[in-house]
Amino acid sequence: MARAYIDKIRGYIKKYERTQLPSVNRAADLIVEEVAEGRKIALPTMGHMAWFFAGREEGSVWAMEPMDVAGELPQSVDLYLEKTPDKALALHLAYSGQFKTDQAYLKKKQQRVILITSENPRPEWKLPDDLLTRIDTGWEFGDAAVSIPGYPIRALPPSGVMQLIAYETVNVEVLSRLAAAK
Repeated sequence: MARAYIDKIRGYIKKYERTQLPSVNRAADLIVEEVAEGRKIALPTMGHMAWFFAGREEGSVWAMEPMDVAGELPQSVDLYLEKTPDKALALHLAYSGQFKTDQAYLKKKQQRVILITSENPRPEWKLPDDLLTRIDTGWEFGDAAVSIPGYPIRALPPSGVMQLIAYETVNVEVLSRLAAAK
């Protein structure tokens, strides 16, 4: 199973490299423009691990402290509304699509959104039309990468790994552009 999982992750990363670099570059351009104006980027996150790495270490140069926000948990939304500025640029590390309640708090703050997410066929997770750009993490809906012979359910989630890949490609691009501008 470990070999199958690694092979699947490698496939996702290769697809990501082939298809997502224009969106990564667009995101980096937008972030660098904000930083040049003296503003940091809001980082609403969702998932098992994004809030552990997003905006940490060298990413703190350009990003606010990440906030794990689940639209269905009012206390997390209230904290996000309190702690982030109106009209900020937000790099939203979502899970699978973007839930309507997440769209609502971002709209309430009039934040401009760069979205990192995968596809989701459910209508309540439909992507809004006003995204500045979207970076597709590329994993299939269901968040399970490996089939197990004789077992009807796939296992081993790629979501956190692919969020990390997507975030860090944006982070590296932003940091390299900021360094070049000095």
